[in-house]
Amino acid sequence: MKTPIKFSKNKVNSTQHQILVFALLTLQFMGTIACSKGGGGFNASTPNSSSVESENNAPSVDLNNTDGRRGSAFAAGATADLVGTDLGTLTAYVGNQHPLNNPTDLKVSIKLAEVSAGANKFAGNVYISYYDNGKYFTGSFSAGTGQNPSSGNHYPQALHASYNNWITYNNQNGFHGFFQDNQGAIMVVIESIADQNDGGGGTEGSGSIWFRNFGVSQIATKPNLESTPCWFITAGPYDCRTLLVPGGFESDGKIDSSSALTPDQSKYWTTPKSHPYHEEDPRRGWRKLGNFSKLNLKKAFSQ
Repeated sequence: MKTPIKFSKNKVNSTQHQILVFALLTLQFMGTIACSKGGGGFNASTPNSSSVESENNAPSVDLNNTDGRRGSAFAAGATADLVGTDLGTLTAYVGNQHPLNNPTDLKVSIKLAEVSAGANKFAGNVYISYYDNGKYFTGSFSAGTGQNPSSGNHYPQALHASYNNWITYNNQNGFHGFFQDNQGAIMVVIESIADQNDGGGGTEGSGSIWFRNFGVSQIATKPNLESTPCWFITAGPYDCRTLLVPGGFESDGKIDSSSALTPDQSKYWTTPKSHPYHEEDPRRGWRKLGNFSKLNLKKAFSQ
């Protein structure tokens, strides 16, 4: 609430009165601009005012309680700080969406649910958010509960959340899942679980976030990613597959969710000759964005 201006009981002349009126009108105009500002996140072309922090309300005091300032959807999920990220990596993640200055307060929010009881396939939303240039930028990534079309792809009627599973890898329980927006994809990986000795089993998870931007081409037609997500596309710049094993369409690899936990552990990868948009490397262009810990698993995997 703005502190009201107290006027002196002494009579003011007309010039002083005009100055005061002008100052009040200027303050009111600037306040209107600050309240009406919007901004984007990873998808700067689709602004979301709920994910933007006004410059006049910058979180200069408490950076440990900023979830609500990023929007109700972000606050509804299980949130955790993302650490171990450098400016170069975050710049690569943002791509050409907007310039970075001094990003801080990087966090992730995860809200998933099993597509059906006992399916071990999880759909939902993941948000990545940071504060820069006087506002929050929050990217939204999703894996839906739908299925691929019955034709026009190599995995007809496959569940979009098919590879978002809890697995046992190297005698360790973990989770990984693919999520996308219209600029690229991310992978959530939970690599360890902490038991809080409350009788409810492991309740906190630690892991990492990986990302892969689409290699935009002037000649490639953008597919309908809502219909067939990028992890079911087998060629071109919108192929975001990793965790590959030999086999698949034209023997160019297929995802085996149980074969690896993180992209760098993949057992098979393609060559530039058949897949010029991808590195000849197990990760196939995937990079680690950062690490998280103390993620509330019960909240992240709500029913």
